[in-house]
Amino acid sequence: TVIPRGIDIASWRASAESKSAMTVLTTARLHAEKRVDLCLQVLALLCHEDKRWRLSIAGDGPERRRLEALAAELQVADHVSWLGHVSPTKLAEEAASATYFVLLSERECLPNALKEAMYAGCYCIVTQTDGIEDLIPDGTYGVVVPQGDVDAVVRAIRAASTDAERRELATERSRQLLETRFCVRAGVAQMVELWQQCAPSGLEA
Repeated sequence: TVIPRGIDIASWRASAESKSAMTVLTTARLHAEKRVDLCLQVLALLCHEDKRWRLSIAGDGPERRRLEALAAELQVADHVSWLGHVSPTKLAEEAASATYFVLLSERECLPNALKEAMYAGCYCIVTQTDGIEDLIPDGTYGVVVPQGDVDAVVRAIRAASTDAERRELATERSRQLLETRFCVRAGVAQMVELWQQCAPSGLEA
């Protein structure tokens, strides 16, 4: 039995009124495998149609200088907020104000960053990685795109940007899922249940 890591959901709930309609958030170490370069390409395509789009990047690492140069090359440097390493409180504030969350890594395993963004009410678009269906079982929770498919990410954001009901449904279902399976309280309950199943007969918790 595998009990997934849970998040403290009390820190991450946000209201729809706090959202900035054209802000995208990504949270990642700035390493090549995290493919933050793809997030910048997504931003460039969005800004080609509307200059109000913004991307907030929470995280730091050895790729930062290269990524900053890429943002300049794509002519979106003024649309990017480089947040660096941020505290959990600051990250919760950023997630509360973002409408979209993108995570385009080559490898992940049920990332807490995605769980937190889902509970904060972000509409999430992520790449196909091992086990991601446990967090986004179908299109009513968010969107899973093929690795490296920038156009699919842009299409998902465009579609959601004109469909508030789709975003609200994704938030509702995501919160229900996290409260049931992926919060700290749910993890403790699963551990207690497993302990009771494994304990010798007659021994109570």
